Amino acid sequence: MKRLILYIIFATLITFCFAEIIHISGAVETLDNSEYMPIPIEGATIHIDNVEDDILTNENGHYEVDVNWIWNGPIVITCSKQGFTTVTETLFPSHPYEYVNFILEVEIPTNQIIGNVFYVNDVNENVPIQGAFIQIAGVEECVETDATGNYSIEFVWNWDSAVVICCEHIDYETETYSFFPDENPATVNFEMTPVPGPFTNMIYGYVSDVNSGNPIENALISINSTQETEQTDSSGYYEICFNWNWDSAVVINCSYTGYEQQTISLFPDDYETQVDFYLSTQSSPEPITIQGTVFCSDSSDQPIEGAVLTFGAPGEVPSSATNSQANGTYSASLVWNWYGPIEITCHVPGYYHRIIDYLPTDDIYNYDICMQALPASFEPPIGLTGYLVNNDRVVLDWVEPTTWPLSYPLTYRVYIRENDNQYFHPLESISYSETTYDFTLSMTGDWEADFAVTVFEDSTETTFSNIFHIGYSISTDDEFQITVEPQLSVYPNPFNPTTTIKLDLLEDEQVKANIYNIKGQLIKTLINGRLDKGENNIIWDGIDNNNQSVSSGVYLLKVETHGRSYIRKLSLMK
Repeated sequence: MKRLILYIIFATLITFCFAEIIHISGAVETLDNSEYMPIPIEGATIHIDNVEDDILTNENGHYEVDVNWIWNGPIVITCSKQGFTTVTETLFPSHPYEYVNFILEVEIPTNQIIGNVFYVNDVNENVPIQGAFIQIAGVEECVETDATGNYSIEFVWNWDSAVVICCEHIDYETETYSFFPDENPATVNFEMTPVPGPFTNMIYGYVSDVNSGNPIENALISINSTQETEQTDSSGYYEICFNWNWDSAVVINCSYTGYEQQTISLFPDDYETQVDFYLSTQSSPEPITIQGTVFCSDSSDQPIEGAVLTFGAPGEVPSSATNSQANGTYSASLVWNWYGPIEITCHVPGYYHRIIDYLPTDDIYNYDICMQALPASFEPPIGLTGYLVNNDRVVLDWVEPTTWPLSYPLTYRVYIRENDNQYFHPLESISYSETTYDFTLSMTGDWEADFAVTVFEDSTETTFSNIFHIGYSISTDDEFQITVEPQLSVYPNPFNPTTTIKLDLLEDEQVKANIYNIKGQLIKTLINGRLDKGENNIIWDGIDNNNQSVSSGVYLLKVETHGRSYIRKLSLMK
């Protein structure tokens, strides 16, 4: 015990012998945002490590303090003030008098707004609105109300301007509120007003003979959105009222015995719209021609080959279709009644779709169509392959894209190019939950086709997947022969830990079989050599070329024989 006391006394003497008094002073300021002029901060706290008492700055922002420094480390000084950022400085004194100034920045707090969105029903009850979007001006993110109509949104507010908050819902009128929050969180409730129902519109006009100009009495006028019909009076005049919900074209039909029926499609631009009909006894109007060029919107103006174009009345089945040629040009002939616009649709996998309503002015009309390419993030399906079953059914199989930039799910569109046809045309759209498609083909003569798959959603469609070719031929003795598909099967699939790849060859030949991951990277070479005619079994045990076990997931088996390649999906489940 005596030794411990003597040690403490000795250490204290050593400390006092080597300690030095350092006088530290300085100023604490902030900068005015508009003029960048320093403004002193009164009441800022100066804390020094190993010093028991903190000190505060005076009205001029100044402070001073004496510190016993014993030469064995730096002096750590922290300056803090509520509403400002905290700053720490590390000082190695080189003089008994040291100056340390601090510049503090105003701290912008995170604010929160909470509230409820509702409408008042006929019995004066508040009914919550789910799915309303709440957004604050200048803030990129928005939030959506829950099933009870509640929401909560956070944002950074700099206190120098009002907060503008907006509430939107497709079935209600938009509400906007501007205020200066006096608490955090602030509460803002929105009482929404339902959007009025369909508006009452009126279509009126005259019906007359196109050749003589004489009015036609008792012509029948009808509109697709209503069951009511009207007849023209002795002057050929009619008027018909109807409710229109603004989301589709109004289709008006005019008919009279002995005359050709006429249909006009339009989007009224007023509550009262005049539509005149000129009826003709001509049963087969002369066709018109629409022609032009389809090209890419980038700086190269590259022509687009194989674009699918359709023509017809808005909202009705197209009456004509064509494809653009190698130089991007197209030409289509169709019968048009000269009343109302023609709807032109143009789609090319890998480009945004175009829909144009236009009113031709001549028998030959020139219209060029500019297409905008999709971003590279819209990836197509991969690994398309297929085979024949029971000699009369084609089965296709593919792998979904590794990424998809949109929030809604995938829908696939299957394309076919038969025999010597130059262009692909769509077969069917497949639900996002499926990556297989099969259909029965007619067994008449030799047949072959190319297939491709895209991801198709609304106005977006990816480029083609890989193109898969398959076909059959009937030999002279009527024996059915598959021309492109060897007998290839995988079992079990999914598998753990091994699977057997069975390949039945019609003759001795060179075979290459590789395993790839979903990104197309080579994982394992199973075989690269000659196999005998007949059944061959190849085992994969989930080991890669580095003799390491691969993780669970989807892999692609690619088998190459006699100049053809075949892909199968493998699922390893551990």
